[in-house]
Amino acid sequence: MTNELLTQLHCLNGLLLLGLPVAAASWLLVQWRRQRQPGAAGRVMVFIVQIALIFQVFLGIVQVQNRERRPLLHYELALLALLLLVGVAWVEPQQPGRRSLILALVLLAAAVLLVVTFFLPAS
Repeated sequence: MTNELLTQLHCLNGLLLLGLPVAAASWLLVQWRRQRQPGAAGRVMVFIVQIALIFQVFLGIVQVQNRERRPLLHYELALLALLLLVGVAWVEPQQPGRRSLILALVLLAAAVLLVVTFFLPAS
């Protein structure tokens, strides 16, 4: 792959990642208000966000290997968002609907990190 194609793919996936966590968190907050577990749809949405973020981090690592410049803290914040999203898989609260709230809050935190990461100026 050329560097230009990698950069375009990284930017396109980054734009997708600005909306995906918020959409999934919105769905999960509705489930929480109804005192329901996330269900299959909620798990699939979280999984899609996780896969998109893993792909984004992979593209970023490839770009670093190609010696492209990166903004200060860009990859560190993306890795933190990835750790949040992967780590939430081990959370198992006892109350019905609490998992929906926890997943929604983690997705919103990851979305904030991704927005900050996306708009960081180049160093």
